[in-house]
Amino acid sequence: SPDGKVLCPGAIRNGVDEETATAIFDEMESFASYAFNKSHAAAYALMAYRTAYLRCHYPKEFMAANISSVMGYDKAVEYISVCRNMGISVLPPDVNQSRLSFTPTEEGIRFGLMAIKNLGQGVLSDIIQEREVNGPYKNFVDFCTRSRSRELSRRALESLIKSGALDSLGSTRRSMLNALDEVLAQVDARQRKALEGQLGLFGQEESGLDTIPHLEEYPVSELSAMEKETTGLYLTAHPLDGY
Repeated sequence: SPDGKVLCPGAIRNGVDEETATAIFDEMESFASYAFNKSHAAAYALMAYRTAYLRCHYPKEFMAANISSVMGYDKAVEYISVCRNMGISVLPPDVNQSRLSFTPTEEGIRFGLMAIKNLGQGVLSDIIQEREVNGPYKNFVDFCTRSRSRELSRRALESLIKSGALDSLGSTRRSMLNALDEVLAQVDARQRKALEGQLGLFGQEESGLDTIPHLEEYPVSELSAMEKETTGLYLTAHPLDGY
């Protein structure tokens, strides 16, 4: 003050050297460009209350939405781990059960088909619509027949097999991968004949391959490696589970 009284003692008077005091002030000044004002903090608090409520009362729906929001990113692995810690099962993908995103079910959270690599949203939407209109896919040949006309490529089919999305169709992944080329060749031949009008008696297609030869399944380690390749996650088992 003008009369020499110290109204607010500074850093040096309080025993802090000038260099340290300047460094602290500079850090405060930098943070001030994004410091939370009251309105900002209130908005975050409201969001925190709402998400806490959803997680408590609708845990499967809440976590399914969270995982879906980060599909394709490492954060998805973290959220799936949180689900397991919460006692929520993350079920593998299934062409007769899954939707595009992760969805809550009575048993847990069903893996979303959009999280599988080499598959586009348009093709997947067609696969889902086909099963909803004409019923569940019965077996591997039935799936190939009904989905091939919707421009599902060989590479995409291979990804579906390796991810485990076709496990519920009654064949092992080894069987499906081994028969893939033969089944697709037959399906394509049938479609060509249909386009050319070369149908059998009463307009029916000629009989062909309806089932595929059974082969023993791959070891769990190989199944897990396939899942990691196509989804970025270990679904059947984690390599470190034994330890």
